[in-house]
Formats: sequence, structure tokens, C-alpha cells
Amino acid sequence: MLDANSRLDIRQATDGVALELHNTGGNADDYIDIKMIAGNTTAGTLGTILRHQRQGTGGGSFRILTNPTLTGTPRERFVVLDDGVVQINSDSTSTNQAVYQQTLTVHKGLSAAGTVVPIAFVDHTHALDIKVTIKQNTSNVATGIGHSVCAYGTANTGMTTVSGAGNVSGITLAYLNTNPSGQDYVLTLTWSGSGSSPDAYVTIEGTSTGVLAEY
Repeated sequence: MLDANSRLDIRQATDGVALELHNTGGNADDYIDIKMIAGNTTAGTLGTILRHQRQGTGGGSFRILTNPTLTGTPRERFVVLDDGVVQINSDSTSTNQAVYQQTLTVHKGLSAAGTVVPIAFVDHTHALDIKVTIKQNTSNVATGIGHSVCAYGTANTGMTTVSGAGNVSGITLAYLNTNPSGQDYVLTLTWSGSGSSPDAYVTIEGTSTGVLAEY
């Protein structure tokens, strides 16, 4: 029903589909949209769109599009493909993810000094700034700034500036393209010094062809 403010109100007392929208064209790449606009009648033709779209003649995808201008063409900002692959800020329909301007914060307990510890999945093509603080306690710490610039698995990765105090004397940052013990395309940390295993606090910021994620 429509209430006094022209609001659509659909209610049901059991689980199940409450509203079904169906494009019956039967063509490859058919889609159907829900469109939302805020503003007066001249505020633009397209606002935010929620879209269900077939992938060719196969399964369906879910897409969110936004419009950068009042009268421009809406762009895909977030896509979930039929195989679960997620795309962010990409108009491409390929299965490669295109993700930009990400920030990931990781807090991870490290192992003994000299032990390589995977920190985050960063994918095989990325350009990242990394800030690290390693802490046993207030007076036994190390901080560092580093980078990882990688093109399809060929990486230049490391710490550019490190300052250590007390038992914690150093930080080593590396990129692992092939990980024999788990997921590939990861950043790793190794600390040097003595004493108990510290905690690592890491901020990773930049661009990547995959979604940055804690390992």
C-alpha cells in the first residue's frame, strides 16, 4: 500500500520474498534497477542505483552505481559477481578485482625474534605505504615506515626508516608472492631483538588489485 506520504509499505508475518522485480526479456546481460534520487525535479536524471544484472546468459550479479554529477552517467562502485568475486570502484566486468585507496589496520601478536610472520593479504599488484609499531612494553619498542610496490608479483618492499629502543632493535618488512604454508600475496614482518614476543600495530594504505585483508 501507499501511505499519505506516498511511501510504499510492504509487510508480511512470515519469512520469504516480499517484493519481486523481474526483467522478462530473456537476453544476455539483462538487468533491472531500483533508482533513488534526492532533490528537486531538475536535480539530475540518475542518482544511486541498485542493480541486478545477468552475467551474459549465466548467473546474476549485484551492483551499486552512483552518479558523479547531476546529469552524468552512473558508474559502478561496488559489484558482487555470481562467483562471489567482489569489485570496488571498477566499471570492468572481468573477474579481476580493482580496488583503490584502501586503508587496513592490523594488530597482531608476533612470534620469537627472527620469525617471519604474515601480516596481511595485499594481492600481486599494489602500491602501499606501511607504518609499523612493535611493542613489548613502554620502553621496549620499535617504529618504522616502509613501502611495498609490486607489479604482478615483482615487488620492491622494505622499511625505509626504523627506530628501535630497548630490547626491540629492528623491523624487517617483506612481500611473499608464493606462500608455501598458506595464502599467497602477503606482507610479512620480522622483528629483531630479545625478550618476550611483542605485538605489532600496522597501518597499510594505498592501492591494490585485491581487497586488503588481515592474514
